[in-house]
Amino acid sequence: MILMKSSDDRLKLALKRWRDSLIDLSGKNRLLSFKHSRSATLEITSPEAAQLLAGLAKGLRFADLDEAAEDDEQGEPKAIAPAATACSGEIFTQKGTRSSLDSALRKLLRDSKQVFSDTGLWVLRLGVGFLDWSEDGGAKVCSAPLLLVPVALEHKTNGFHLLEVGDEEVTPNPAIAVKMERLGVEWPSADQMEDLPSTLAVVRRAVAGQRGWAVSERVVLATFQSHKETMYRDLLDNEERILANPLVHAVGLGPDAESDLSGLDFAPVPERELDRVQPPEDVPLVLDADSSQRQCLAAAVQGRTFVMDGPPGTGKSQTIANMIAVLLHAGRTVLFVSEKAAALDVVRNRLAGAGLEPFLLPLHSHHTSRKHVAQELGRALNEQPRARITAPARGRARSLRLGLSKYAEAMNEVREPLGRTLFGVIGRLNGLNDVVSLVPDRRFQAKELTSGHCDEILAAAREVSRAWRPVEEGDAFLWRGLERVESLRPSLDRVAEKTDLLRRAIERHGELALPLGLDDLPAVPKLISLLDLTASRPTVPPHWLSEPDLTPILTRLSDFEARRDQLIAVEQSAEREIGRSWGSLPRELAAHVPVDELALTNRSVPGVEVAALTAQQATKTAQDFAAIAAMLRRHRTSLADIAAMYGVPDPRDFNEAVNLCELVGFSGAEPKPEADWLDAQLRDAARHAAQELENALTELNRARGQANDLFNENIRTSPDLLVLAQRFAEDYHVFSKLSAAYRRDKKTLAELTHASAWSKAIAERLPEAVAWRQADERFHAAAREHAGRLGGFWAGEKTDFNNIRTALSLAEQIDAAAGAIRNNELLAAQVARNGMPSSIAIETAAVIRQDLSRWRASLVPAPHPGGRPALAQATLVEAAEWYEVHIPVLRATADMTRAVDMVSQSAPLTAARARHAIALVQEARRERAVFEGRQVADQALLGLLYQAECTDQPVIDAAVKWVGDARKMVPTGMPVESAESLLKATPDPDLAECYRSWVDSVGNMVTFWGEEQRETLRATLTGSFGEAAELIARMKADGSGPEEWRSLKQAREALAEHHLDDLIGRAAAQDVPGSRFGRLVERAVLQAWVECHLVADPRLAVSMAVQRDALVEEFRELDKELVVSAYARVIKACNARRPRTMLGPAAVINREAEKKTRHRPVRKLLSDAAETVHLIKPCFMMSPLTVSQFLPPDFQFDVVIFDEASQVRPHDAVNCIYRGRSLIVAGDQKQMPPTNFFGSSDEEDDEYDEEAPDSFDSLLDLCKASGVIRSLPLRWHYRSRHEHLIAFSNHEFYERGLVTFPGAFESGPGVGVRFHKVDGVYSRGVGRDNRIEADAVAKLVIDHFTTHPEQSLGVVAMSEPQARAIEEAVELARTGRPDLGRFFVEDRLDGFFVKNLETVQGDERDVIILSVGYGPDQHGKLSRNFGPLNKAGGWRRLNVAITRARYRVDLVASFTADSIPDSDNISYQHFKRYLEYAERGPAILAHQVVTEEADCESEFEESVAAVLRGWGYDVVPQVGVAGYRIDLGIRHPEMPGRYAIGIECDGPMYHSSPVARDRDRLRDQVLRGLGWELHRIWGSHWYWNRPEAEQRLRTAIEAAVDKVGATVAAPDPENLAIPSEHVARSKAEPKVEMEVVKENTERAWSTPYRKATVRLSPGDLPDMNLPEAQTQIRSLFSRIVDVEAPIHRDQLFLRARDAWGVGRIGGRIQANLEDVLDKMKRRKEVMVIGDFVFRSYGQVIARSPGNGAERKIMHIAPAEREVAILAIVGEAPGISESELIAEVSRFFGWRRRGAEITSTLRRDLQNLSKKGRISGDLDRITVIIK
Repeated sequence: MILMKSSDDRLKLALKRWRDSLIDLSGKNRLLSFKHSRSATLEITSPEAAQLLAGLAKGLRFADLDEAAEDDEQGEPKAIAPAATACSGEIFTQKGTRSSLDSALRKLLRDSKQVFSDTGLWVLRLGVGFLDWSEDGGAKVCSAPLLLVPVALEHKTNGFHLLEVGDEEVTPNPAIAVKMERLGVEWPSADQMEDLPSTLAVVRRAVAGQRGWAVSERVVLATFQSHKETMYRDLLDNEERILANPLVHAVGLGPDAESDLSGLDFAPVPERELDRVQPPEDVPLVLDADSSQRQCLAAAVQGRTFVMDGPPGTGKSQTIANMIAVLLHAGRTVLFVSEKAAALDVVRNRLAGAGLEPFLLPLHSHHTSRKHVAQELGRALNEQPRARITAPARGRARSLRLGLSKYAEAMNEVREPLGRTLFGVIGRLNGLNDVVSLVPDRRFQAKELTSGHCDEILAAAREVSRAWRPVEEGDAFLWRGLERVESLRPSLDRVAEKTDLLRRAIERHGELALPLGLDDLPAVPKLISLLDLTASRPTVPPHWLSEPDLTPILTRLSDFEARRDQLIAVEQSAEREIGRSWGSLPRELAAHVPVDELALTNRSVPGVEVAALTAQQATKTAQDFAAIAAMLRRHRTSLADIAAMYGVPDPRDFNEAVNLCELVGFSGAEPKPEADWLDAQLRDAARHAAQELENALTELNRARGQANDLFNENIRTSPDLLVLAQRFAEDYHVFSKLSAAYRRDKKTLAELTHASAWSKAIAERLPEAVAWRQADERFHAAAREHAGRLGGFWAGEKTDFNNIRTALSLAEQIDAAAGAIRNNELLAAQVARNGMPSSIAIETAAVIRQDLSRWRASLVPAPHPGGRPALAQATLVEAAEWYEVHIPVLRATADMTRAVDMVSQSAPLTAARARHAIALVQEARRERAVFEGRQVADQALLGLLYQAECTDQPVIDAAVKWVGDARKMVPTGMPVESAESLLKATPDPDLAECYRSWVDSVGNMVTFWGEEQRETLRATLTGSFGEAAELIARMKADGSGPEEWRSLKQAREALAEHHLDDLIGRAAAQDVPGSRFGRLVERAVLQAWVECHLVADPRLAVSMAVQRDALVEEFRELDKELVVSAYARVIKACNARRPRTMLGPAAVINREAEKKTRHRPVRKLLSDAAETVHLIKPCFMMSPLTVSQFLPPDFQFDVVIFDEASQVRPHDAVNCIYRGRSLIVAGDQKQMPPTNFFGSSDEEDDEYDEEAPDSFDSLLDLCKASGVIRSLPLRWHYRSRHEHLIAFSNHEFYERGLVTFPGAFESGPGVGVRFHKVDGVYSRGVGRDNRIEADAVAKLVIDHFTTHPEQSLGVVAMSEPQARAIEEAVELARTGRPDLGRFFVEDRLDGFFVKNLETVQGDERDVIILSVGYGPDQHGKLSRNFGPLNKAGGWRRLNVAITRARYRVDLVASFTADSIPDSDNISYQHFKRYLEYAERGPAILAHQVVTEEADCESEFEESVAAVLRGWGYDVVPQVGVAGYRIDLGIRHPEMPGRYAIGIECDGPMYHSSPVARDRDRLRDQVLRGLGWELHRIWGSHWYWNRPEAEQRLRTAIEAAVDKVGATVAAPDPENLAIPSEHVARSKAEPKVEMEVVKENTERAWSTPYRKATVRLSPGDLPDMNLPEAQTQIRSLFSRIVDVEAPIHRDQLFLRARDAWGVGRIGGRIQANLEDVLDKMKRRKEVMVIGDFVFRSYGQVIARSPGNGAERKIMHIAPAEREVAILAIVGEAPGISESELIAEVSRFFGWRRRGAEITSTLRRDLQNLSKKGRISGDLDRITVIIK
């Protein structure tokens, strides 16, 4: 039974795969095995490493070389001439020529800048210091750099210079650290490798024990791709945290996740609900956002996880910027991640332009140094932005928005009950102006008109028109009784036709039908059934039909089936076991088990189960057993010799052998013991001696240490010291100190000091000198007694007692290992001090011990093949014999099994299974012999059905069943002739169809009459062919008259129901022709309906065009102001959440910011100050790599946003995902996937590999496929300034799902897609480029910057070699145009670039040149290999490349689309179609997508178009390729390819967006940005005052024609400027001023403490202890509590006492006060909690000392203290406990904190923690926000 892994297990496996894919520990990793490439790695041969590093600050120049020397083609380092190295300040490499060196340097410069531009990662580094290492002692030596030093190349006039990169830090090689850890080498930490000398030293120590490893000061210059070891470590160390994150479950497992992911599902805000759910006046969008973008923003603010599908140019970066802004406003923290530096920069620039940069923390690219981050956080903490802008009139904007939406809704809403829109009906009325206008009867209810009523009225009117003749002729019609209104003639004709066809079909089967009586009409169904049976007729033996009884045949068939199935079963068993070749198994093979194999199981140590082994296993086991047996016998002999040498007994078994080897091992140990120490008694004596001497020496050193700072060594030998000490202690007193003896003794003692001068301290410290002297004497006495027992170890005071202890311990181990029976002399000669141990014996014993240990480890329990554990207890000889007896059995078993394997498809087989297979084959051979013996009889029974054992039983069963069915059809039996006829017959579908059609036609025709005539008519038509023909002929005589009469009657009745029947007579009176009566009725009805609604609907009160235009314009201005000023609301919200004090983490940040050097690592700083960092920098902008480098694992974000997620692999994203609570993934599955094409490795010379995978699963792919993460699309396309730029992708890849906007230019050289055919030649061998095409591209580049300097430019090549060729061609072309140098500076977002297909995603430029590169080779042969485009996902690369341009794409190719054939490869075919598109334009797309002259969308537009054409203008309806279309475009009369103006109505296209911002501002803004002049026609104004509306239209057109003509300064359309951004730009960009943050002294959560001031008149007061005083006491309590609550009850009583004027509170007063307070509590006038009295209403506010009113901590309620604590923690999240207690104490005015205050506040903290209000530990406390 297979157990399915749980989802957690599967996620662990996925996480392990992700983690392992982050690092490459193979030889392909340049960080582990550096090898020089041919073109772009340099070996720095001079200067040396230290001098090179020191010179980087000022820069070092690469030495000048000549072209005389031969260069090294392989790029391997050469020795440099000594003369060259002497040149100081210059760099020499292995390159021998100037050209090769310059080529390498140019490539390094180009590649490093390209990677930095794409990813923000600096990869050009010096590898300094190298470790030469090998794995497992292998012969292959790898070289790995130790330090990676970031450097930059600068190309100056005097050559290339190498410089340091200030913003990048030197890093140890992370890959070698991981590799060494895997190899078990204790590698130094990064902190130990801060510079080259320390790095070389610690690495040398770390690898000192590795044989063949070496450390050198070698230096190389190369690009080292980003290393992801930190990400690997992140995923490894935080696996538990990652697995607990539901987002990781959703991404990694999707619907297979067992955890509850239902919270990820949500319903997006519908577009129609956007303005209600997210009113633009309330949501601070800092940039414009269309409705699809706002749907994503709404989901983000709601905390949803989703995918944001962002096709090219749909404003993905703008949406992300808006998203970050609204999330910051909502108080969310955001981690914005992208591997593309440009994506991060674009969003950052947009937010910076909106004034929000102070809240962003970019941690990618060059923003990550410790100093930079510390200073940036310090600035953010001490400065805050302040917006200077006037708030817009949000209320007015809301009112205008609602009004405009209501108007659009009113004009286009489907009005019930009619079910039509005002706009549509007004348009229809414009088309009915050709008929007379008649007002309906007053009883006609226009407002209640339903769509059904309208249809009935119009249908009735049309019927009146058609029945005009019956009205004139009256009631003289003969046909009556028909109930159906449609024409009868088709039914009559159909019955006649079907009757004739049925007769003919029956006649075709006369031979079968006549004998069986099936030629009559009633029998036709049976004839059809019999013929249908022949369709399923199988092969049937003829005698089965002629036999009278089928029972004997069925019995014989059953017997055959049983025999056949038995044969098949046994042969299938053999085939399943062996395979189809089972028959070739040798017949001599036996299935029984040999006797010698059975004997193995009866041994004392049971043998191996040979039957369970395969042939290979048996052979391998036999070989292993032979080797082990030989080893055991060989070592048994060696061990005997060694035992004799050491004087110990010969070992017999494994344990004795290992013990002997261990004894021999002691011979090499140091220090060796004395020979005597091998004796236990002498060893104990030596140990005692060592202890005594060590104690004496310790005492001596202690005494010396106390005295030797004053006294010198002469103390130890002075003969008079003790006497002098005695005299000074006993004899010298006040007067005796004047004696000469005293002076002599002083001099003597002074000479015993270091200073040789007397001081008072000498006498005072003389006892210390005596103690030194005595300790010295005791030490020498001990030495005399014990030193001899230590032998050669004794060295006086320098004796190493640790060595002695080690030697004694070793002697004890030797004694134990040697045992009691031994020759001590021989033993000492090998293991004791001064002995001569045999090195050969030591080496031999080590080998034996290793071999025996391996053998012991190889012993395994049954049933595993190998030696058994019991052999370790047997003698070595017995063990060897056990192995030897197995060998012949194993070899014989291997031979047998191998013979079966040769024919088996299931090989390898075990021996048991092989014997089983032999038995099955033998049984199958026996069964076949039996079956083949019955072949003749079986063939006679089955005839053609017989196929031996392959005879198909279902075929036999089908034949038997068919024969039975045929007999049922003819119950009287079937003669032989009938049977033969039936066997030849086939089904006749024509007959069946004829019969069915005839029945249907008759049934249909009779329904025209009422029930009385139907059955009579049916009987006539089905009786005979003659009767049916006669009836049909009579009916055909007159069929139209009855229809007209009935129609007129029904139509009049229908009109009368609506009081409109009088219109018939009134129309006749007006001489209205009958053909126009229907239009007359329609106009009358619709006109009444329109005027009813226009007058009654208040939303349409403003109908004048001038007024409506003014409302729209005012709305646009206010809406723009909302966007422009939104940043101020975000700033205000973010500033409000800033820390209010400089405590806790804020203090940490300030300290780090003020440092000059030795800053904390970024990761450490963020960890220590996480809470504050989140408040001052709520948005981090990072790459996946820097997330793991700099963010602690618990540094969480509310939202993680990924951009360009189609290029992010899951293993690069999971480190970010688990740090978030919600996830937003932005990308496009139809754009670039993650790939390994072109330079994904460090090998610069790698090219596109045909066998390489096309792409890898991306984060976007996993999210889209998860089934639990919803996708929200962006739909509006803004980038393309001409629809042709996006039309191809929109049609081919996006299924026309993008909303695109037409430009005002139909054509022109400055816009769209241009095709340039050149006669290029593709170099298929060396180079793989197209130089002619590259030169053509270079010319286009120079021409572009010459003629269009205002437009940015990028070049995209379809291969990396072509990109290099273009770069070189452009460089060469630039030499002739130095004036264009400014266009070729580095600029990630707008600068000129040359990139390949793999690196261009995320970039956009005004003009893109796309170079195919591939083409005909020098022989004119054009290959169909177009690099990565040939792959299945190549179309995604094409989609990226062709959608990068804003204005124009120049496609440069060396062939045309006609030059390449069609293909089944979808990517290849897309490429061919794009070539055709570039050559011929959108005409190659589907006709329904691009039409030259589309139709008008509504009748209203048709009427307007008719007016415009009547004025002589060229009108184009529905201008646009896809998405949004302009209703009517008017071509400029004098400027071909240019529209003069666009005419928009307020119909469906206007109402297509229910969002006011989209409808009334953004669409207009985008279109005007594309060059359009626009005029809107308001439908209500057109209806009420059409002449005025037409005049306004004419005036607008004439003004637009003049304006467009005047704006064109030159005839070249390329000079037309089209805005490149759709974002609303205010005339005044947002202004932000930075102001210094002052520490908050005013706290909104607190108030000064006030004492209640209560004055009472003592003369009016009763005694305070009396019951009658309770009323006044209650009033007094209330006044005090109102001011001071919460107040301690003792303080409350004291306040009352003082107000009452009582001296002290006695027992009765106390009881009276308690009684009053208790009554107030019961009445709920106050609350009493513990000892504190609270108001019964309001919240508790913390109170600081006011007017000197300081309170003791015991008098402050815990609730009030908690309020203060929570507020202070909120002001300084992450504050430590000590800081918090100090700040709380300061707040309450306690200048001294005693134990009571500290312990009380700590209890408060514990209580808050238990309540779930705060979290953290002593160092970090934060508020838990619920």
